[in-house]
Amino acid sequence: MVGCYFSLFVRRVWIAKLSNIRPLVETDFDKQSNLCVVIGNGPSLKNDINKILQIADADFFCVNHMADYDFFQELKPSKYALFDSYFWAQGAEKTLKKKREILFENLNEKVTWPMLIYIPREADLDFFRREITNPKIKIHKLSLISISTPMRYRKISSILLEGKYGPPACNVVIYSMYLSIMAGYQYIELYGADLSFTEDVIVDQKTNQLLIEYKHFYGESTFEPLLKNPQRNSPFTMESLYEITYLTFYAHNLLNQMALIKGVKIINKSSYSLIDSYERK
Repeated sequence: MVGCYFSLFVRRVWIAKLSNIRPLVETDFDKQSNLCVVIGNGPSLKNDINKILQIADADFFCVNHMADYDFFQELKPSKYALFDSYFWAQGAEKTLKKKREILFENLNEKVTWPMLIYIPREADLDFFRREITNPKIKIHKLSLISISTPMRYRKISSILLEGKYGPPACNVVIYSMYLSIMAGYQYIELYGADLSFTEDVIVDQKTNQLLIEYKHFYGESTFEPLLKNPQRNSPFTMESLYEITYLTFYAHNLLNQMALIKGVKIINKSSYSLIDSYERK
């Protein structure tokens, strides 16, 4: 397994070199403060949102469906990230397509301030430009190549700081944190990063189907089969779920090492979180 990961790592490094990727630099970010507040969509945000709204001097970094809620216009985030493939995949499951349509409508109607939306290398930029027509919004397609390679933290973290490679692309909070570090913020605070999905999964004892209780900040909790986006026709197995879980927490350890190297102070201020990589306060 280690040999397989290392081979993939070498391959992706060579792809990046041959692709002549322009590295990320601090001028790629509209930084107005020394503090960036990254806001995930975990259920703990219900307890923390009023505290967040009291933060006076910060750049806010939101993700996914935050624009669908009233507090979004109070925050006025300067940064936003959409990394799940259902936001652009033509073959996305129909309920996911409907959700993204509502999101795009809200982004077009609500945003009256300059905002950057970051999308990953594999995203369909033309699709986003057709759907998001608000002149206040700039869409930045990243050219980063993700490295999902369990190796020494400091070695990989130093490579990630080159701005050509990204951490494991397990979820949008990982990349929001990575981009905030690369932006040159002195302080980063993290909210809504519960990462409690392994606590919410059970295995049907008759069918082996994985079931999960979705407890996002937005909407009511639902209990449903754990299926892979964007088509939602392929089920997770315990093996695949725990592989992603491992890479997710490994990524946060990488990010913390990056922050230490770069002199960035990260505090996980989520009222509930399984991430043990960052300082708590």
